[in-house]
Amino acid sequence: MDAKDLRNLPPGAKLVYVFGPGPEEERHPARVVAHGPGYTSVVVYFTTKPQALIRWSMATNRPIGTKGHVGTVRLER
Repeated sequence: MDAKDLRNLPPGAKLVYVFGPGPEEERHPARVVAHGPGYTSVVVYFTTKPQALIRWSMATNRPIGTKGHVGTVRLER
């Protein structure tokens, strides 16, 4: 799913937040909360830590402000 697809989802839409490389990836349930200028807010219900609000950049198609994450981060519907 790219940023354009994410932008078209209504608030409340359910997603899967995928984090990590290849066979070691982690899949977490998520939900679109709101759309802002240049980003979409997504609540991720991490299975390994407390839930978090992630802002997904429309320009880079990546989470805003994440540093040092391993592998890829993507969204799946």
